[in-house]
Amino acid sequence: MINKNYKNWWITKILVAFGIFFGTITLGILLVGGIMGNYGSFVKGISVLLTILICTALYLLPTIIAFRKGNANKNVVLLLNIFFGWTLLVWVIALLRAMSDTQRVVMYVKQKK
Repeated sequence: MINKNYKNWWITKILVAFGIFFGTITLGILLVGGIMGNYGSFVKGISVLLTILICTALYLLPTIIAFRKGNANKNVVLLLNIFFGWTLLVWVIALLRAMSDTQRVVMYVKQKK
């Protein structure tokens, strides 16, 4: 159960959905390899599973870094990474944005009467 009081609970849901999606695909690959009874297919299924997990972690690396650092732009990094991260240029921009030390600045302006 996800705590709704958590500020970015919807991001956790998105990441869990990605995990379930890729987990289902890899489980299907493993089951097909096991049903065929061919040990080579099972080993190939395991290697595909590891490859998918590593590629997913690398693909989401900017998002992971932004959330671990508590970056003020973490939502922007997440959206850039998910929707446009497949292009190398935007992925690098998202990574640089995630690694930058940005802080929210609040300015109060006193108006003259």
